[in-house]
Amino acid sequence: MSQNHRDEEASPLLTGANQQRENCEQKWARFRREHRVHFGAGWITTIVITALITYLANANKKYPPDVCISDRERTSAIILSVFFGSLGADRFYLGYVLLGVLKLLTGGLGGIWWTVDLVLLAMNTIPDKNGCRLA
Repeated sequence: MSQNHRDEEASPLLTGANQQRENCEQKWARFRREHRVHFGAGWITTIVITALITYLANANKKYPPDVCISDRERTSAIILSVFFGSLGADRFYLGYVLLGVLKLLTGGLGGIWWTVDLVLLAMNTIPDKNGCRLA
């Protein structure tokens, strides 16, 4: 046996040393491929839990007849949230400038805040900045 062959057998920790190292892009692609189910399950779980909590909190809520109706439309807020929600456009539209800036700077907290806002807007639980229900 050669000296090189004995060295490889003696140190099993170095067996992969001769292989090429992955660059950052290859590692990210491998990570996405291996964990794509976890990403999808996380989004679905976030949407379901948000919808359930919102529904249970507002199931028996009755609006008095004197509650003001906003001049902002719910469908416009939902469309803004779908396409530009991670940039905070829906919060800017509703008049929440500070929350819009925070959402813009954080990218909708990586999409979690965007998903929660989308569910809340779909269930019509977010009022405008004056506290009026969306039309």
